[in-house]
Amino acid sequence: MPFTITARFLLHTYQGADTTGKPERYPSPERLYKALVSTAYGAFGFNSKYAKQESRVSDQQLEAVFRWLETNPPDAIRAPRMSRRNGSDAIVYRDRGSRSKKIAADKKNVSAVCSTAYPDTNEGTLIWQWKQEPDADIADLLSRLCWEVPYLGEACSPVNLTTTNVPDDEFPVDPDNSLYKSDDDLSAARMAATVEFDVPDIGHLQELQRGYEQVYPRKVPASNGSEEEKTVLSNTLTDCVRSIGYQRKQGWIASSEMRPWQHGFFIPAAVAATKSSATVDDEHDVAWNPDESTFVAWSVALHRLLVRQWGYGASPLLTGRYEKGSTVPRPANNVAIQVLTAGMPVRDDELRECLPGFLVMVPHDMPVDEIDHLADVCDTLRKQQLFYARQSETLCLGEAMEVDLDTFWQPVKSGYRRLWTPYPLCIKETRKFRSRTDSNRLWNVQDSMALAIAYVWREYFTHRQDDADTDEAVSSPSVSIRESRYWSMADCVNNPESGVHIYDAHDETRTPMTDYVHKTQPGNLLMGMTALLSFDKQQWPIEQSAIAIGQSRHLGGGFLVPVDVYTQLIDKNGKPVWLR
Repeated sequence: MPFTITARFLLHTYQGADTTGKPERYPSPERLYKALVSTAYGAFGFNSKYAKQESRVSDQQLEAVFRWLETNPPDAIRAPRMSRRNGSDAIVYRDRGSRSKKIAADKKNVSAVCSTAYPDTNEGTLIWQWKQEPDADIADLLSRLCWEVPYLGEACSPVNLTTTNVPDDEFPVDPDNSLYKSDDDLSAARMAATVEFDVPDIGHLQELQRGYEQVYPRKVPASNGSEEEKTVLSNTLTDCVRSIGYQRKQGWIASSEMRPWQHGFFIPAAVAATKSSATVDDEHDVAWNPDESTFVAWSVALHRLLVRQWGYGASPLLTGRYEKGSTVPRPANNVAIQVLTAGMPVRDDELRECLPGFLVMVPHDMPVDEIDHLADVCDTLRKQQLFYARQSETLCLGEAMEVDLDTFWQPVKSGYRRLWTPYPLCIKETRKFRSRTDSNRLWNVQDSMALAIAYVWREYFTHRQDDADTDEAVSSPSVSIRESRYWSMADCVNNPESGVHIYDAHDETRTPMTDYVHKTQPGNLLMGMTALLSFDKQQWPIEQSAIAIGQSRHLGGGFLVPVDVYTQLIDKNGKPVWLR
């Protein structure tokens, strides 16, 4: 029967560093091992002559527990979801507490505190999982040890550790967020998705004991060096520690990854009455009513401002520029910026009152430290002025506010069905072309819309594409690789089993079309399109999510807005009756 150890952080934060001094995102199994060894010495009198009778646990029993941990690394680790810490300009520094006045005065011995925040829900728990539970005696003593552990990492990370058995059919717990011991797949894509954890190896207990005895000998020797050298336990006791890679199962798509952008920041904006207007709260400012033809221009202007405020080393997920020749695949989506106009059916009442403004959408795979930095950058935009051309209006930007993009839109009312349409329109990713394997098949608007959807959920549809043997995908080498990939991805979306339905896809033209795109591939004809889209609720948990599709989805285009239709106007196939 599977066996688990669950860690619930009482303050919903974890603070700890690895052997190199770098802050850890999650406590490793080796961190858990050290905490259990410390508890064995403190609460159970391990290797002590005075606490034996009180604990009634022999050294041999404790050594059996540690030997099992050394020879059985977790088969899976349920990683907690990290949440962004509340933004603050304050930096806390901690003195190491050396007794030497000379050392204490040395600024090099003062280090900044860095911690990882977890949400105050079940998503914030960390679970180490084993397919096979240990012997009953070991499992019972391990449970008692876990109960006595006060914290993991630093003392400011109090924790509650519990053990439990789960049914075989429930292993692993929460597969959406579980990492598994990696296989022998050493491809760049799989290596990039691997998270390494330190785990104890055979002999690590004796290694820790020797290190402790060197720092705290029973007989205090004469002073031969600084006090700090005599009181600090070495952080290099790693001869009996190994690193194991953990990764998600190949082909598994977590439900959270079905929502490409999950976190965002809203920046209100108003037209400055004068060039000297300093804030969106100025009573003389005029309400901003942007024309849809300026959405891309305004989004590009804000994007440049964000990059400039970030400065050197801006995240590639913000800039959109990645290292050439890198073997690590680029993410499907970057930071996206959309213009929100007054009257949009957003769920949050406070947000609705602040419209219009800009929505900065953060991709789900953006590192937490980069999200923190982006939040700080957005905070600096308050009272900033923005314009995209000399003849354009000048906007005053207000104070940024955090937005949950998973619940961005108002929920669907009873008796209605939610459809979607791109606003103001969706820019095609490619031109028309004819199939190389079927001369009667010509690329059409339906295929273009399907490709735009496939690009947003690239990981999901690439996985489905690998399982499907389409004619285009197995064609002769003379067929264009790019066109073959386009056909394969479009076919995956158009497949009825995909859960995606495209209705009334047709071309949409504006004059000039250059207003609706920032950059495009050379030789690609600028063409817009629109349609009504439907996603099955069982497969696509995006009923209230903020999503954008199309070539301009990162800068002011293709923003999916809800269109709720009375269910009596939907036929049994899910299609609006007026489109029959």
